[in-house]
Amino acid sequence: MFEDYTPQELIEIGWNDLKAKNYIVDKTAYTDLVMHNFNVSHDHSNGRWVRNLNERLIRKFAVRVAGQQGEDLSAIKQQDIDAAML
Repeated sequence: MFEDYTPQELIEIGWNDLKAKNYIVDKTAYTDLVMHNFNVSHDHSNGRWVRNLNERLIRKFAVRVAGQQGEDLSAIKQQDIDAAML
C-alpha cells in the first residue's frame, strides 16, 4: 500500500499539472485552496484528490470565461479559486 501524499506534495503535484496545461494561477492562492479543501475533505486519495480539485477549478474557470470576449483564457483568477473552495 502506498503512503498518502502530504499537503505540500499535493500542492506541488497540482501546481505542476496546471503549469503543464499552460494555466496561470497565483501559487499562494492555489496553496490556500489546496490547504483549505484538504482540511475540510475526508477524501485524501493521493494524486487523484488533487487531480479532481484541479478539474473542479478548471470547470469554475471555464464557466466564468465562457462567452466573454477579450478574457485571458489561461489566467485562473481569485474568483475561480474562491468558487472551487468546498
